[in-house]
Parts: sequence; structure tokens; C-alpha cells
Amino acid sequence: VISSRSRRNAELSLLNHQLGLAVADAQNADQAKTMFLATMSHEIRTPLNAVIGFSELLQHDHIPPTEQNEYLQAINVAGVSLLNLINDILDLSKIESNQMDFATSRTDFKALCQDIALIFHHRLDEKGLTLSISEAADFPWVYVDARSLRQILLNLVGNAVKFTQHGGITIDYHFTPSNDSQGTLVIKVSDTGIGIPKYKQRKIFDPFVQDSTIRGSRTEANGTGLGLPIVKRLVERMGGNLTLTSERGLGSCFAIELPKVAFSRRQPTDQACGDSAVFDAATATDTPKSSPCPPLELSLLLVDDVAMNLKVLAIMAQRLGCQTHSAASGYKALAMLEEGLRPDLVLTDIWMPDMDGFELARRIRSNNDWSSIRLIAISAGSLSDGESEQQLFDAFLQKPVTLAKLRQILSR
Repeated sequence: VISSRSRRNAELSLLNHQLGLAVADAQNADQAKTMFLATMSHEIRTPLNAVIGFSELLQHDHIPPTEQNEYLQAINVAGVSLLNLINDILDLSKIESNQMDFATSRTDFKALCQDIALIFHHRLDEKGLTLSISEAADFPWVYVDARSLRQILLNLVGNAVKFTQHGGITIDYHFTPSNDSQGTLVIKVSDTGIGIPKYKQRKIFDPFVQDSTIRGSRTEANGTGLGLPIVKRLVERMGGNLTLTSERGLGSCFAIELPKVAFSRRQPTDQACGDSAVFDAATATDTPKSSPCPPLELSLLLVDDVAMNLKVLAIMAQRLGCQTHSAASGYKALAMLEEGLRPDLVLTDIWMPDMDGFELARRIRSNNDWSSIRLIAISAGSLSDGESEQQLFDAFLQKPVTLAKLRQILSR
């Protein structure tokens, strides 16, 4: 009897312990959720405050033109900040739920690094910093997910530029073959910035831990605190390893090691691979230093059920030298075509009531009289995974649309 009672007490004690652990896990989950919502609320409300505040001020009369420009610039910066926050959250969510698509392709890593240098050229110039790319001799084609690798470099170089006030940033890379078909790709992004104390280095890869709180710098605006967690998870999903070497006041070095990377030797006639060498319109921005571009002189039919979006797109296209016609629905667009309108391109929103962009595209494609019209899909999301629906369009333009993105896609 005593033995049986002792056994039951032991089992009860074990159950109580397991229950305590379960309760603690639930409390930690609730605490993490609460912290996430609190952080999200702050990160969203901060740029929204600028958007709403400055747009309200612009409605008042007698504002000097220089002051108006300052308000508009602040609204633009806040809008970009909101977009970056949303993109980072979606990316992190996709990675952690294993929904991020990875596609391996032949990649010109040298061209990819040059692309990164081009993107950060003006920020480097404004801060008086240098960006050096240490090129390895006879570097082969590597077969990696170029989009993910590009996002990794954008985050690492962006952080390096943000927290470096003097000196510069270096991208160093080399490839070591392990056999005739595979090898190890090593990439290092180093800076001469303020560095990270050793006791804080583990926290820097936690979501929503902003670099400025870790590095103790307020010289630059805070980011979302998601860049480095995304980098770490992308590297791990690619089968690699990310390490950090840094000391306070002596700069930082982020090293990526990707094993088992397929490669092929370059031939003298090889050209840069378009998958990674092409400048991505998603990160393009208009700058005062850009040289003036010739007008595009295209005729466009713009289709969107949201009047505000239609107006913005029309003004942007006209600014680029295009003639525009607008339709508030797919049916209206078809009626205009049937009445004899022959635009060079139709830019249509995908998600519209009554007739969506896919159905509009199908009807245009099915009419031989309209075969010369090029079709561009516009959406805040992504196109359907269906191959037949993707083939309906000549190009895809993701919202929010900027002048640079619109010019690039119309210039093709």
C-alpha cells in the first residue's frame, strides 16, 4: 500500500511538473504575442503619425514651397518605412512557416555585388563612405537562390552603411571546390562602424531587437528589427551558417558559409546571368542626382476600380511622357477597345469586382484585332501560381507603384 501510494505521489508530482511547464510555455507564448503586438503598434503608428500629420498640415494655406517639399519628403520616407515593415513581416512569416519559395539558378555573384553597390551608391556618397568588393580570381558560376542571396546582402550592407560613420564597407567572397560539381561559398560583409559588444551579439538575431539599441547608436533612424533575423533564417534555409565577429568601436564582420553549392566553370564567351545581374525595380528610387530620361511616348489604357489608384497611376504615366486613358472596370475597358481605342499597353489591376484582371486579359488575348496590345498586371499581392494565368501578361507590376518602377517596366 505504501509503495502504491508513493508511486501515485510520484506520478502526481510529475504531472504537476509537466502542467507547470505547459502553463509556463503558454504564458511565454502570450507574453511574446503581447510584445509582438505592442512593438507592431509602435512601429506602424510612428510613420503613420508623420503621414497623417504632414498631410493635414499641407491642407492649410500659405505654406512656403520649401516647407511643402519638406512635408512631402517626410511623407514619402514614412511611406517607405511602412512598406519595409510590411515586407519584412511577410518575409519572416513565410520563412518560419516554410512558405518561402527557393529557386536555384545559375548566378553571376560578381554582378550581384555590383548591383548592391549601385543601390547604395548615393547613401555611401552622402556619408563619405567607400564600398570595396574583393573579387576572387576565376570565380565560377554558382547555383543558388539569387533572390534570397540578394536580400541577404541588401540587409547586411544596409546595416553596415547605417552604423558606419567613417571608413567603409567591404564585401569579400571566395569559392572552394570540394569536388568537380560542388563547393563552399563564403561571403563576408565587414565594416569600420561602431561595432557590437560581445554580450549583446546573440540578441541581435532576435526579431524586433533594433540594431540601435544593441549598438547604442541613435545617429540613424531605427529599422524594424527584422533584417538580421531574416538574414539568419534565409542563410539557414539555404543550408548555410551565419557568424558574427565584432568588438565595440572596431567594426563588425558578418560571415556566411554555404556548403554544397553547385558550380560550373566560366567560359570566355559567357555573359552576365540576367537572374542576378538585373537591377530590381522593387528597390529602385528616384533621386535628384539621376539624369533626365527621354519621354516614353506610349499610349496606355489604365484599369482599376479604385479611383485614387487610377488617378495616381495616370499622373505618373503622364509625367513619364505617356498618353493615358482610364477605365474604372474591366467592362469599361473592353467597351473602350471595342469603340476603337488601340493603346500600346493595358495596365490592369488584378483584383476588381465583376470582372477581374485575369478575365479582362483573357478576353483581350482572345480577340485577334487586339493582338498587338501588351498587357501588364498590377497588384498589391502576387500573381496566381497557375502557369496559364501568368502567361496572360507580358509583365507584372507590384504595388505600391513608384515612378522608377513604372519607367523601368514600360521601357522594356
